Order: sequence, then C-alpha cells, then structure tokens
Amino acid sequence: EISACLVGSEMCIRDSYSNTSSADIIGYQVNIAINKENIGFSLQKTVQDSSTESLIKSFNDKKLAGIFHEKTIYSMIWNINKYSNISLTHQTESGLYIDMANLNPSIKNQTTGFKFSYAIENSSFNLSVNNLFDNEYYDQNNRPVIDRNISLNIQHQF
Repeated sequence: EISACLVGSEMCIRDSYSNTSSADIIGYQVNIAINKENIGFSLQKTVQDSSTESLIKSFNDKKLAGIFHEKTIYSMIWNINKYSNISLTHQTESGLYIDMANLNPSIKNQTTGFKFSYAIENSSFNLSVNNLFDNEYYDQNNRPVIDRNISLNIQHQF
C-alpha cells in the first residue's frame, strides 16, 4: 500500500497495488573441496526453486519470475611455490532473474576467470582476467554485461 498526505491538508492520496505473490523457496547447496599437496579442486552447487504461483497471468505458467536459480562453480588452485599460485574458476548460472518474463528457460550464463597471485613479505601482486573466453552473459535485468576484463593489483604494506 502506498500513502501520500500533504501536511496540514485534509487531502490524502491512497493507492494500493498487488503485483506478485510472496514465495516460499526451497533448495540445497553442496560444497566439495579436495586438496592434495600443492593443488586443490572445489565444486559448489546451489539449486533453489519455488512452486509459488502469481495471480498475474503474464508470467509463464504463472510461476514467479526469477525465483528458480541454479549455480555451479568449479575451481582449481595450483600453488606453484610458497610465494605464488594460479587459480582457474568456471561458473554456470541459470534462472536468477535472467529471464524476467520466464519465456526462455534455456538462458545460461557461463564465465571463466583466471588469477595469478604472487606475495612476498609486505608486497602482493595479483593479475586477474574475468570472463577469460569473452562469453556473452546477462545481468538480473537481462542486459548484456561487460565483456572480458583484466585487472592488475599491486599492494605494499608499510
């Protein structure tokens, strides 16, 4: 409900609206990590969904837009030596507000990231490449997101 009243006035505007129902969400999350000597692997999987239906008929099968979500992250880290490591992460994601109208359930975001880190004493150096393979992907409002980006971070503590 929206209310707006002018101070010192008898005039008051009230408006009420209803767009979608509230949702009960159920799901699961699994994290698995394996580390051996100087290499480690991890898998993270999240699945959540809601069977809640909306009174609004513009959504596909009246399901709430963007409630279903599935994300999988695969990571590998290789410790080259005690000063440096390389990590590679691949993430797939579908259904989290990617298709607001629920018209295309096959939309999937896939990105891969690479990071090289080097640290010694009070200094660290990180080189990251996000979206390494320049895959096209979309944000929660189904807009294209920035392409591949490279960042360099150098930090020294005094």
